[in-house]
Amino acid sequence: MKKKYQIFISSTFTDLVEERQEAIKNILDMGHIPAGMELFPASDTEQLKYIKKIIDECDYYVLIMGGRYGSLDEEGVSYTEREYNYALGTGKVILAFPHGDPPSLPVSKSDTGERLKENLEAFRKKVMEGRLVRQWTDKTELQLHLIKALNNAFTDLPAVGWIRGDTAASDDSLQKIVSLQNEVSSLQRKNQSLEKIAEIDTSDLSSGSDRITLNFHKEIRRTGSYSNYTKHYTDEVSWDEILLAIGIGLDGLS
Repeated sequence: MKKKYQIFISSTFTDLVEERQEAIKNILDMGHIPAGMELFPASDTEQLKYIKKIIDECDYYVLIMGGRYGSLDEEGVSYTEREYNYALGTGKVILAFPHGDPPSLPVSKSDTGERLKENLEAFRKKVMEGRLVRQWTDKTELQLHLIKALNNAFTDLPAVGWIRGDTAASDDSLQKIVSLQNEVSSLQRKNQSLEKIAEIDTSDLSSGSDRITLNFHKEIRRTGSYSNYTKHYTDEVSWDEILLAIGIGLDGLS
């Protein structure tokens, strides 16, 4: 079955529009489902609640970091970091791609306030600790890292994924067919064994009117005498006569 994985793309919005769009295109080209708040970037607490529900439905979480920390909530934490913290807490497979040289980015794509710069640096350190990340300096490098990391994750850390309903039904039918084929094979093997037994040559065995010599021993006791003697004699009978005698004897026992 061909699984489709749903992949959440998280980042600051206005400074990474092109990078996000390229990531979405590449994920679609790979046959999977990108997810993110392209039309509704996180800007308030209610929106973040909805984003968390989307993250829950996704199989992998991708974080792209540039030179901005992002919009802050009431506690001074960016919504991008909130998304990351939530994905981390739920045990999602996280693929992080921080920019390799944030100071080199143009002012239009960077934070200018000292507080935001400090928050971004602290966020970068948290993301880069305890996990393998891929740093990038241009869009092409980012997309190459993204495609390779996703392919590795699909192989090494396969998630639940999504399967088309008609594909699942077809697979169920296929499993039933395989089960029936196995049953047929088992019956065929048993039939072959029985055929081998049936092929035993019985042409040299006596039967029916064929005659056989039987040896009889009859003990005779004389009336009024304590002496006994045994009489020995032979007779020829057919197998039909033997079976008839056995049948009569059995009938007498009933």
